[in-house]
Amino acid sequence: MDIIEAALLGAVGGLLPDLIKAIRKRFQKMPTYLRRAWYWLNLAFLGIVGAIVSAIAHPSTIQEALAYGAGALALVTQALGQNDEQHLGDTEWVDPVRQIRAWWGS
Repeated sequence: MDIIEAALLGAVGGLLPDLIKAIRKRFQKMPTYLRRAWYWLNLAFLGIVGAIVSAIAHPSTIQEALAYGAGALALVTQALGQNDEQHLGDTEWVDPVRQIRAWWGS
């Protein structure tokens, strides 16, 4: 597998947790944070981190590349995330670091 394929699959792997969360909550009311640019910037960041980790790890299969992308983000979110009643974008203004940690913790 070349580095471009590994990076693309790693990015998909980095986005998988949020995709799974969206599928799980598909019958609930659409959260307000989906309308905020901050959420989409953080989502792009997670995809980029997944792509970088997967490209560096040189996976040999599709499953490995997806796992590297998802695993890197799982580690980051567990280490840096916080449980908070307020989810990303649900308040008028919250410190950006707190917003990121709340989103990663949810």
